[in-house]
Amino acid sequence: MFKSLYGLLILIVLSGCTSHAGRPVAVLYWPSPPAVPVIKYEGVLGATAPSAFGDDRPALQLMKPYGVTVSGGRVFVTDLYYKSVLVFTPRNGSVAAFGRGELRVPMSILAAGRHLYVADSFLNRVMVFREGRLAKWFGSEVLRKPVGLAIDEKGRIYVSSAMSHRIEVFSADGTHLFGFGKKGDGDGELFLPTDVALHGGRVYVVDTGNRRVQVFTPEGRFHHVFGRGKIAGDLFGRPKAVAIDREGNIYVTDSLRNVFYVFDSRERLVCSVGGRGTGRGRFQIPGGIYVDDSGRIYVSDQMNGRVLVFSRARGH
Repeated sequence: MFKSLYGLLILIVLSGCTSHAGRPVAVLYWPSPPAVPVIKYEGVLGATAPSAFGDDRPALQLMKPYGVTVSGGRVFVTDLYYKSVLVFTPRNGSVAAFGRGELRVPMSILAAGRHLYVADSFLNRVMVFREGRLAKWFGSEVLRKPVGLAIDEKGRIYVSSAMSHRIEVFSADGTHLFGFGKKGDGDGELFLPTDVALHGGRVYVVDTGNRRVQVFTPEGRFHHVFGRGKIAGDLFGRPKAVAIDREGNIYVTDSLRNVFYVFDSRERLVCSVGGRGTGRGRFQIPGGIYVDDSGRIYVSDQMNGRVLVFSRARGH
């Protein structure tokens, strides 16, 4: 994939570049030295380009991004302001868009083969695009404010349905197969789930209203929970999205704390990354999170109108 999207250097202001005054900018790591660094800040995705909408707007840039995914050397970002998907092509620096007039509140985005799946929480559907054109949609019979998406090795699509407090599962052709969860705060119960991820034969659900992540079997049976909320001093404030890398490390954004948390493959907390602000490596309401095949981490920074990019600090 273009050498792990090395071409992002076209669009990313790398943290190690010199400042306007000619002085080098310090590299950001988490946790901070003298602790052993785990996460490194790479830069920002959110460059401007001629408008892709065919109107008189002179430039196109991220305004209120949410979902992020990477496929075929391109970065796809849903934008709630444009009601569209913005497409960044790092190898040539271009920015395009699709979905205007078809999407209303595009949340998470998922790439599978030549298709892109977008959860639209206003239309209560999963919209399926191919080469920028709407191919089909599904789910309106059961979904209520869908937000998160994941797909398993069988092609089954898991969707977090926030207002029905359930995870709904569909076949690759959009047929509803089954669902699990109900409103509540007990084991296996959900309150406003906003994201879902799959790894190692487990389904990880961000149980936002209960301030925790719950883990299920692929068939929807409760397995365990971590980051449990409800009591003062617990970890999560408002967990929003989850991603898992190839090694099983888990990343969870928290839109209240303005950070994302890093857990190892045994679900032990390693560090938190970010903090509230507009500067380098800081967030104002982080949303979706995605980890590509090389381990590069993309986090949408909604109110700052950008996607921040991080990597694992291997070798440091």
